[in-house]
Amino acid sequence: MVKKLKILHCPVDVGGQAWMISRAERQLGYQSDCIIFRGSWMNYPYDYNLSLNTKNPVKRIIDVLIFFFKAIKSYDIFHFYYARSVLPFSLDLPILKVFGKKIFFTFQGSDIRRRYYFSKRFGIDIY
Repeated sequence: MVKKLKILHCPVDVGGQAWMISRAERQLGYQSDCIIFRGSWMNYPYDYNLSLNTKNPVKRIIDVLIFFFKAIKSYDIFHFYYARSVLPFSLDLPILKVFGKKIFFTFQGSDIRRRYYFSKRFGIDIY
């Protein structure tokens, strides 16, 4: 019997892309979830929102760590968006590799631009 892949899309959903990819993966027969860390003003759909923006810093850290260790047990593939992963400074990436998890990143554009160049050349900075 072939194992059904379990895919996690997180921690943000830029432009609804994570949600749409997750739904397409479900149509292909995979377990695929879109879990965000905080909502956006665009209110894109998701499977679960950790609502970190509503919690104090200590509770945020605890919730992220609990989420991370549950995710390691629950998912085979981690698909991250906007140059962010679960833990600060991408500390989770080597841990995921040790556990044999597959890691993907989707960059939306402004997350790969050179900050200094754009602020100097165009006088704006998205950060």
